[in-house]
Amino acid sequence: MIFYGPEKMKIPFRDTPNSHNRKFYYNQDCVKEIVLGYSFFDIHEYNSKKSSDLKAYVSLKTNKKLKRKVLYHILKHNIPASMIRQKINEFGLKPFPVKLIQETCNKYILEFSQ
Repeated sequence: MIFYGPEKMKIPFRDTPNSHNRKFYYNQDCVKEIVLGYSFFDIHEYNSKKSSDLKAYVSLKTNKKLKRKVLYHILKHNIPASMIRQKINEFGLKPFPVKLIQETCNKYILEFSQ
């Protein structure tokens, strides 16, 4: 997680007693966007036959409860989301805005803006 705010960025767990407990509570209104990392979805979760540059079809493995919770949270609170992807015909990664559509509890469609 990366936190931006009026103070310099810091790792919120570094000076916390029992820092092995990595829970961090925050005001929901502070969340402006959630960016899903490049490896958020396992390569085996993508349906490559149906997916394209602007649309991806994902089937989560049934044991991915935390991943489903993150996606549910984004959808429930209508939080803008992006996903780190490789630039088309270029070298490098960048965030692309993504619209999440839930088909079933384990199946999602990701629609990317250009």
